[in-house]
Amino acid sequence: MTALITEGLFRVDGERAVLFASRRRSSGVVKFPAERSELFDGDADIQDDIEAIELSTEGTLYTYTTQDFAPPLPYRGHRTPDKFRPYVVGFVELAEGVLVETLILAAASDLRIGQRMVSTITTLETADGEELLTYAFRPWTIERCQFTTTRAESGFGIRRDVAATSPSRWDSTSAVGHQS
Repeated sequence: MTALITEGLFRVDGERAVLFASRRRSSGVVKFPAERSELFDGDADIQDDIEAIELSTEGTLYTYTTQDFAPPLPYRGHRTPDKFRPYVVGFVELAEGVLVETLILAAASDLRIGQRMVSTITTLETADGEELLTYAFRPWTIERCQFTTTRAESGFGIRRDVAATSPSRWDSTSAVGHQS
């Protein structure tokens, strides 16, 4: 089994990632990643004010861009030009009012601000060959459940099983996919 990229960030529920967050009881402010009450060990009032919650698995695309070059450390994916592939990143706004920075599993040309998104899981292959399970978001589509699954690859060393919808498909040699 592939290890999670980090413990306590999300759990897997079928094909979806359920993100762990926190909410302040006194103000209703939601934070992702979750605040950890143990970091406030000197203040019992703050510890009692932090409530663990799970975030919605669907949201709205707030903004996005492509990452066209290897980011600086602590980026753990392939950094050499022959292995690095650009990928899409963005912010998805969830019903709880929080913006989640995330990988987007779609071609930039297939995205639009305000588009409905759904959480998913994907595998990050690190530069040293380790595979780590992480969360991402993809466009929500009814058609997804009507087609067969194919292996897709994007930059960031990410491999993900995604639905193949004709005529749109993922190109395993391109990080952001294309129409064919």
